[in-house]
Amino acid sequence: MTNPIMPEIILASACVLGIQSAYNGKPSKRLLNKKLQPHKNYRFIPFCPEQIAGFSTPRPPVEIIGGDGSDVLSGKADVITKDGRIVTRQFIDALDDILLAVQWVQPDRIVLQQRSPSCSCAGVYNGSFTHTLIPGDGVVAAYLRQKGYHLVDIMSFNISSECSN
Repeated sequence: MTNPIMPEIILASACVLGIQSAYNGKPSKRLLNKKLQPHKNYRFIPFCPEQIAGFSTPRPPVEIIGGDGSDVLSGKADVITKDGRIVTRQFIDALDDILLAVQWVQPDRIVLQQRSPSCSCAGVYNGSFTHTLIPGDGVVAAYLRQKGYHLVDIMSFNISSECSN
């Protein structure tokens, strides 16, 4: 008897799979190609780090001020809401739960939403709420990168793509 080919397990930001989990509760403009969803070589598992952190949907827009997710992890930057409320602690406190979920799934790759203060591995907004992008990762992306996981930006997802450092 031959062994069946095991599908690649891909943990994905829920919003890129069409789940209305984005901050505004609306469908994301950046989605995975729906042709991949029933593909026998891939098994997609949705997750939303901000929902795991206890944020509601919809929720106020959030950006990182003073750097990117790596800077938040090192205490050099904060995560703030558009109305100025600091929510850094809520992001940090959720990281152990997020890591536990990722460890249960054991993904081959993690596909993440762009520009997200938690998920992005291809630039984040600078905290001015003017849609100004800076290089760097979101908080969760930076944390998962430190743990050695393969991160893939939604806009560059293909069979061989990964975010580079």
